[in-house]
Order: sequence, then structure tokens, then C-alpha cells
Amino acid sequence: RDMVSDALRAQLRVLAEHLCPNESPEAAYELLTSMLLRYFEWRLHEAPEDLAQETLARACLKLGGDDGVTLNADNPTGYFWGIARNVAHEHRRRALTRRTEPLETDVRAASTGIEEVESRLALDQTLARLSPGDRDILLRYYGDDDRERLCAELGISEATLRVRVFRIRGRLQTAASVK
Repeated sequence: RDMVSDALRAQLRVLAEHLCPNESPEAAYELLTSMLLRYFEWRLHEAPEDLAQETLARACLKLGGDDGVTLNADNPTGYFWGIARNVAHEHRRRALTRRTEPLETDVRAASTGIEEVESRLALDQTLARLSPGDRDILLRYYGDDDRERLCAELGISEATLRVRVFRIRGRLQTAASVK
């Protein structure tokens, strides 16, 4: 036997006196477990067995600890129900946190996606205000095209290409601010 089960036995003896005086500690454990299961099932928790065991384990650790905590003889079941209520609240909070984090992430991702689409539409509209030649140079300069090949096609040096792109970007910025 381990310490937890010994502590549980001792506390179940006290509970048994109040819950079912004619029952053994084992029967009191079964009764308390079934009551906790009904409680957690009634509160629609996903894992009532786990929560019942968590409640019993916390009670045993608390009552069997060296901190001098003893069971209130006037209302021992109230103490256990308080633990059960706390376990239920903690489980519900953890479940809500798990559900809302991905939702917040999804909302942020969706809003980012919407912002990207809006930005892309604004960029397309602004690019449409440039001349076809300027638009082609700008898109090829920042696209996947080889800049040396672009310079060769235009018959200009790379320095001249950079100056031209700088000026096109200035016109693009002016067009974007006009809207």
C-alpha cells in the first residue's frame, strides 16, 4: 500500500461515519466515487472518472499531509464537495482556454488574410495607375527575373535600372497616396 491509499482509508473512515455508518471504508470509497461520478456527469464534464479520481487524490494529499489540516467533523462531505467544485471549475477553465486559443488564432489569421487581400487589391489598383512599361519593369525587377537579363533587354546598366526603379517607386507611392 502507498501513503495515498492509507490516507484515503483514514479519511474514508471519517466520511463513512457520516455518510454510511454501517459501511466499510471500501464501501464508503465506492459510494463517494459514484456520487462524484454523478456530480461530474451532471455537470457534463468529458472525463468524469478522471475528475472523481483527481478530487479524491487532492483530498487525500491535503488531509494526509504534514500541514496539520484535519477534516471538519461537522461537515466532512462539504469539504470533499468543495474540492470537487474546484476541480470542476479548473477543468472547465482549462477546456475554455484550449477552445479559445485556437479560435483567437483563427480570427487573427482570418483578419490577416483579409488584410492581405485588401492590401493586394490596393497594390493592384495602384500598379494599374502606372504606365505599362513602368509596371513591367517594376514587377520584373522585384519578381523572379534575372536583373542582368532585364538590363540587357532594356539596353541599360544596372545602376541606371536601379535609378529607374527608384523613380517608378516614387510615382507608385504618389499614386498610392492619391487613391
